[in-house]
Amino acid sequence: MFGIEIIEVALGLALVYFAVSTICSGIYEAFAQLTDKRSKHLEDGIRKFLNDEATSSNPSGLATALYSNPEIWSRLEGKIGKKDWIEASKFSGVLFDILVPKDEAQESDFVKNLKSEINKTMTDPGIQKTLNRIVGVLETPIVGTLKGILEDYYKDSPLAGQIMEIFQGIDPATQCKDCYDELLGRLRALNLPDGEFAAAKETLDALVREGDKFANVKELIRLRFSNDKIEEAALNLVSKWEESEKIIKFRTRLADRLRDNKIQKTLLAKIDAAEGKIADVRKTMESVFDEAMGDVGKWYRANVRMVILVLSVIITVGFNVDTLELGRELWNDNDLRAATLVTVQQVVEKKSEVWSPKQDPNAVETAPGVEVAEADTSGGQTVSELPEPTPADTSGKSIGEILQEAQVAVDKMETLPVGWNFNGNFWDLNFSKGKTGNKLWASILLKILGFVMTIAAASLGAPFWYNLLKSLTSLKDKIAK
Repeated sequence: MFGIEIIEVALGLALVYFAVSTICSGIYEAFAQLTDKRSKHLEDGIRKFLNDEATSSNPSGLATALYSNPEIWSRLEGKIGKKDWIEASKFSGVLFDILVPKDEAQESDFVKNLKSEINKTMTDPGIQKTLNRIVGVLETPIVGTLKGILEDYYKDSPLAGQIMEIFQGIDPATQCKDCYDELLGRLRALNLPDGEFAAAKETLDALVREGDKFANVKELIRLRFSNDKIEEAALNLVSKWEESEKIIKFRTRLADRLRDNKIQKTLLAKIDAAEGKIADVRKTMESVFDEAMGDVGKWYRANVRMVILVLSVIITVGFNVDTLELGRELWNDNDLRAATLVTVQQVVEKKSEVWSPKQDPNAVETAPGVEVAEADTSGGQTVSELPEPTPADTSGKSIGEILQEAQVAVDKMETLPVGWNFNGNFWDLNFSKGKTGNKLWASILLKILGFVMTIAAASLGAPFWYNLLKSLTSLKDKIAK
């Protein structure tokens, strides 16, 4: 049938374009993995986003601090160089911790203002006194703070005198961490009931624990207040001031580190639009980061397309992949079409083990230049996942697998009329042999046109041609019926 023949020719050409695209993609991907091109491109994009070019005069900018963070570095480490993605949530969290360290001592003015707010909010003088001492932990925790907290807690207890004995001979201004072992030893020596010893030790531990000082304050509040309503009110008050203080610091320090006015205005405006909660600010940063990485992806894809175009020119001319000549041969040669259809069927049905899709069920990477789709996980969190791989996908594969795919593509092209019949003389080439004058120039122009058509087609990418192969095969089967 006439229609079948056209589809068979189209299938043959699509197979050639698929093979050329696979070879070009394989060469580029092998190069990209060997040179860590994607990860370097991601780093360049983040540096531009954070306006941190890491010059010799500015070796420790914000992006440099981000990449030096263990949480980011460990996620970037791959089998070959670094990986090419960073989760938006991890980016915003680490950036927040860099600018507002969790173990950072608060300035005395902030603690003073917080105590003033406590005195206005809490009506009971005893609660005011205890809570004021607890929030003093936000500054450098000292022995005097611990003594005051325990004194308030045990004021009505017969154990009060014994508890206070552990502070004899120790300067109240001494940092708790510097005399932790001494204080703990004295507590043990008192032979307190297990419950009382545990309560006192928990208070001491909360004062010297490394990490978020606000978290330590909240732990002390939970330990010292048995009344649920008082505890809830105190925790809400501290949390409110914590959110406000950390957001102010984050905004101020981010503005100081970002020297570009345009970036400053964009980020700060979005932070100001948040509802005054750290979670909202982090979500805002995640949204801005995703938008920026979308631009980085477009930039990367444009770069890839240009390189693939150059490789397509080299492969097309090197293998003499002439669309016009291939079309003519496929149209006139029934046996060639039949052999080509067998190869097409193998590719479409994935009978070739090398071209079978491979998917890591745990893969949730987002790479610049890779289209992603959103999926809802069981935890209700949105993550970015790679789409289902096609035989042309090279992301996530080793260099050996990539080169093997490229070799298979070359082998498949050997069944087609490609390659030069060159015997040492340009004029002996098939397309120019025996031609002179206008006929020769016409042949040269047709050859160039055939090359251009192949190059343009191959630049569409192997996934496009693989999908078209499946569609055309399905259409051919329907017509044949």
